[in-house]
Order: sequence, then C-alpha cells, then structure tokens
Amino acid sequence: MATTSTAAEATVDRLLARVREPLLEIERRYRAQGRSVADAGLEEVARRMTAMVPAASPVNAQFGPFYRTDQVVRLLGITRQAVADRVRKRSLLGMRTTEGTWVYPTFQFVDRGILAGLSDTLRCFDLAIADGWAVAAWLTSPSAALRGQRPVDRLRAGDGVADVLAVARDAMRRWRA
Repeated sequence: MATTSTAAEATVDRLLARVREPLLEIERRYRAQGRSVADAGLEEVARRMTAMVPAASPVNAQFGPFYRTDQVVRLLGITRQAVADRVRKRSLLGMRTTEGTWVYPTFQFVDRGILAGLSDTLRCFDLAIADGWAVAAWLTSPSAALRGQRPVDRLRAGDGVADVLAVARDAMRRWRA
C-alpha cells in the first residue's frame, strides 16, 4: 500500500509542478489589478480544476480513462448538443454505459481537439453494427494488418492514416458478413 501511496503522491507532485507556473502567472495578473485568484474562492477553483480529471473506470486498462459529457463540452468549447451531434456524425467517439451515461475515451483528444484521422476512421464503421465499444476495442487492439500496432497508435504517429482507414474498412466488411 505504501508503494501505491508513494506513486500516487509522485504523480500528484508532477501535476502540481506543471500547473504551478501558469497559476502563478494568473495570480500575478490578478494582483496587478489589486485582486487575487482567492477572490473566486479557492475551493471552487480547486473543484473546477479537478473536475477535468478523467474518471477512473474498470475498463481503463484498454479504453480509458474517459471524459464525461460535461468535460468534453469544456474541453472542446461546444454545447452538449454539439457533442451528441459529433457522436452521431461519427466525428467523436462516444460510448453509452449500461447505466446510460455517455463516456468518451481520452485517447481521441489532442490539445483542444480530436486526433487527426480519427473522424475519417470512425466514419468507416456502421454504428448499427459496431457500437462505440466495439470501435474503441478495435482502435485499441493490436492489428496484424498494421504489423502488430494498434490503430490509435498509428493515428497518433500521424503517418499511417491511409493504412488505418484501409484496415477499418476491411474490419467493417468482415463485421457485416
């Protein structure tokens, strides 16, 4: 248990180190106006910062972690309806849990957008046959056709989009059969 606690503390320390300078700069700007970030309520600022941390889940090992809809809204700067529209149009991968909650694997997000080539890849799949869970499993599983690489890793590398699209179309053909 101590090792887990030590590892957790090390992760949090690394995270805090990365937000320290940006927060100091924000506080300096507030101070220049005779104010402080604390004026917004330290508890509220901390709550909002931690609200963007993806939720833990038993399926994180392969697919996760996941963002919730409210987190995707903030991350992409769009409405809840726009998130739903993007899932329907297959430009964003969303999966419905057995409880009816929508979750979005974090592997598809880069900066404040979506991984290049992912939307084209998602559109290769017929969602009436392959739901978001099936597509997520396909994206995160090693593929013999991609020399043992996972499709999502090829997309991340940026040099294998055409190969991933070809393999996705082939997978959908097989799933239809």
